[in-house]
Amino acid sequence: PPDPSVARDGLALHSIISSLNSPSGVSPLVAAYDSEHVLIFDGYPKARRHLLLCPRPPVGGRGGTTTTTTTTRLGKVQGIGELTRRELPELERFHRKAIAIAEHYAKEGFTNDEGCSSSSSSSSSSPPPFLIGYHSIPSLTPLHLHIISPDFSPPPSVNLKAHHVLSNATDFFVTARQLEAHLSGSIVEGQRVAVNRGMAEGLKKGNLTCPKCKEGQGNLTSWREHYKSCNGGKFVPKETNYLLGWEGGGESGMEYFRDFSQKLERR
Repeated sequence: PPDPSVARDGLALHSIISSLNSPSGVSPLVAAYDSEHVLIFDGYPKARRHLLLCPRPPVGGRGGTTTTTTTTRLGKVQGIGELTRRELPELERFHRKAIAIAEHYAKEGFTNDEGCSSSSSSSSSSPPPFLIGYHSIPSLTPLHLHIISPDFSPPPSVNLKAHHVLSNATDFFVTARQLEAHLSGSIVEGQRVAVNRGMAEGLKKGNLTCPKCKEGQGNLTSWREHYKSCNGGKFVPKETNYLLGWEGGGESGMEYFRDFSQKLERR
C-alpha cells in the first residue's frame, strides 16, 4: 500500500473513483478495479490492512446520456441510509467480493498477533480474519465498504486516536452480515435503513473497551497494550446491530428504536 502521506485528501472518494476515467492517470490509492467495483487503499489506515471497496457510479456520456461500466444500483447509493430490501441481492454479491478480497490478503501470509487467525475459509459460517462493514455514520461518500484487519496497528505515520478505534471496534461499525440480516427483515415495501444517530455518536465518544473480554481501559495506550495481549478470544462482532432501524416505516420504525433504548437502559 502507498504511504498515507501520498494524499491525505485522497480520502475524497469521488475524486479517486473519478480518476479511473481520467486521462491524467489512476490515483495511487487505487489497489484494483473492474467494471463494477473499485478497491481503494484507505488514505489514513487504522490497521495494517485497511481498504475500501466501492461500487463504480454511472459515467456521464455525450448529449446528457449516461454511459457506465456497471448496471448496478449500488453505484448511485451514497450511504447505507439509502438502502432498501430491493438492493439486498446486489449487496450480498458486493459483500461476497469483499470476503474474497479479505481471503486473498489472508492467503498472502497476513498474520495477526491480536487474536485473528491468518487461515481463511470459503465457508459463510467462518468469517475471514478481517472486519468487513460500514461506519454507521460515515464521514465520506459515496457508499464504501471497509475491509480492515482487526489489529488496529496502523503505520507509524498514522496518529491513531481513540475515536478511530471506537469507530471500528464497537457497534458503530455495522458489519456486512448485520446489514444483510437487517435488510432481510424488512416487511414494508420501500423501507430504508435508518441509524439511531444519537446512540451511534455516543459510541464514538464512549469509553474504550476491549472487544474481546469487554474490560474497560482508561486511555488509548493502555487499550492497545491490553488488546494486543488479551487472551479473551477472537474479536467476533455480534450477528445483529441495535443501531439499525427503518425510515419510511411509520410508527414501527420509532417503536424499534424505543424498544432497543429500553433494553439498553435495563443492562
